[in-house]
Amino acid sequence: MNLVKENIIFLQAIATLPRKQVKDLLRQADKNQLKTIGEIAKNILTSNLKPVESYKTMLKRDKWVIRALAQDHTSYRDRLHTVTEKTNGSVICET
Repeated sequence: MNLVKENIIFLQAIATLPRKQVKDLLRQADKNQLKTIGEIAKNILTSNLKPVESYKTMLKRDKWVIRALAQDHTSYRDRLHTVTEKTNGSVICET
């Protein structure tokens, strides 16, 4: 929870900016910010965060991205690569 509080401005920017700008922002993200996204992904997987039904269908498309971000042992470089290169940023934009 502390990570989310520390990076609330970053998360608000992701929620409000267009996808192209989000992808550029994610390329510049530091370890702490990507760890925050991973924590949110982990909370979605463990059902601590319950998304709306319409949002669940969008998440099902890219469930492998959520799983990759939620793993604790994933390095910063691997998370950054997953977020910026292997997806168009749509999963992160809707999170």
